Amino acid sequence: MYFRWAGGKQKQVELLVKMLPVGWKGKVYEPFAGAAALSFHSSITCGGLMDTCSDLINTHQMIRDKPFALIKQVNEWFMTHSREQYYSIKDTEFTPMLLQAAQFLYLQATCFNGLYRTNKFGKSNVPMGDKQPKLYDYDAVAKIIVPKLQATEFITCIDYTDILNEPLAPYSLVYLDPPYYGTDAVNGYVILTELRDVMYELHKRGHLVMMSNSMEERVRLTFAVDWLHHHTIPVNRTMSGKNAGRGAMEESLFTSWRND
Repeated sequence: MYFRWAGGKQKQVELLVKMLPVGWKGKVYEPFAGAAALSFHSSITCGGLMDTCSDLINTHQMIRDKPFALIKQVNEWFMTHSREQYYSIKDTEFTPMLLQAAQFLYLQATCFNGLYRTNKFGKSNVPMGDKQPKLYDYDAVAKIIVPKLQATEFITCIDYTDILNEPLAPYSLVYLDPPYYGTDAVNGYVILTELRDVMYELHKRGHLVMMSNSMEERVRLTFAVDWLHHHTIPVNRTMSGKNAGRGAMEESLFTSWRND
């Protein structure tokens, strides 16, 4: 994981890996890719990343295709970071896709609370934070992240429902980490019944399905079906637009297999 993402699973990824079926060695697909913490885990083979955030998908693609040039540009901006520079970069409409990706990573690292958010025009509307950005270690990114992305079958900007149209490898695992129902999600919501139907179709096709969400009663009732199993996961959130959304709490995790 090379950037922070609201709702990202960097702190829970080891627990998620432990929840996988014993002996399973298939590919992982993430329709709500975000920072793709599960796909970037050393034990995981990443099959595909999808998201409707075009800035996010472009950044994954640029790290895959032009890692050195991208990291070089971001680190240059990190070294000259200032309030004036932050708002200048935030308000600039870059044309080259590499500079768009550099802009995304720079704003992610320097905006308030690391909470990426855009307005209806797709422009960042988060003020500058107070943390000094830490330079990227190119060797670490090149060793861990780049090979994962280069081996991935597809990295594409499409809606999560379109995963039903993608040629997934047999007996894969699809991990869905949508904006949580009943929280201050900044990147939209999904219709719970539609989400459940997509998951069921994947299940019928012989894939493993895992989904994270809130502990809201409506979530637990919507996914209370005989082919899913509910687990309670402890988390410690540090990114939220509201203080009530930070700190120790519990989340739901649904799996299409038993974890006895």
